[in-house]
Amino acid sequence: MERKLPEYSIEGTPFIVDVNKGELRKVTKPDNIISFSNMQYIGSHYTLDYDLFTKGLSFFTKDALNTKVVEVPQMVNLDPEGMAQKYNIPVAALQGKTDFDIIVDQDLLRERLNGNLPVIKIADHDFIVDFPLKELRPKNDFNTSIRLHELHYSIEEEKYKAFYHIPSHCIVDINPATIKEIPENLVQIEIPIERKLDPVGAAREYGFDYKDLLIKYPLESNLEAKVIPIEKTNLPYLVKANNEREKQLQKNKPHKSLRRRKNGIGL
Repeated sequence: MERKLPEYSIEGTPFIVDVNKGELRKVTKPDNIISFSNMQYIGSHYTLDYDLFTKGLSFFTKDALNTKVVEVPQMVNLDPEGMAQKYNIPVAALQGKTDFDIIVDQDLLRERLNGNLPVIKIADHDFIVDFPLKELRPKNDFNTSIRLHELHYSIEEEKYKAFYHIPSHCIVDINPATIKEIPENLVQIEIPIERKLDPVGAAREYGFDYKDLLIKYPLESNLEAKVIPIEKTNLPYLVKANNEREKQLQKNKPHKSLRRRKNGIGL
């Protein structure tokens, strides 16, 4: 039997607490969602700008007429059973713990604060994340690096995308209008944004509260870029289209002897 999720009221409006999804859903209107990722983690609780009219997040200034800053308890207090299930720990072990204690791997955090840089695996090769330089450096290969600012960034997906040559550990710049052949050992990769690559480094550089950032982007011990085979990208289509266009251009080009006759030669 599915467990009945607890509820929490904000300014008299009841919301369902869904720890597994990290959100509050209005009981009478489930599509009205307040995500914990859109709240600010203070340490003892969360805060959010609450719209008294829409009963959801306020997207206006804090001093707007219908906006009120409200406090929301930690998920470990709102639904300890849900937190225990999600993070596979006994409910009794939650006693005295905060969301930060549970969500963030404290061993990984200790290592990071002691100076160990994060590592991301790209096509079975480890890369060191250097946040200040905004680059990824392949381990045991000092001849190259991946500079994040040179990659295509998808705002909607919060990912960097690029074509990657596996043996050389290099990014390959592809011109979609001229490519006629796919290089061997080429794949497409998707790399998380800097806040996911190194939330501690991002907090330090931009002056964020690192606890608030780590709650949203916890450290990962097995960080890995998504690798997409070339045949599942649009590159084969571009190659085919470019080659067909070239053939058509050659076909439509006047024959050399015909051009000579038009110029009055060979008559």
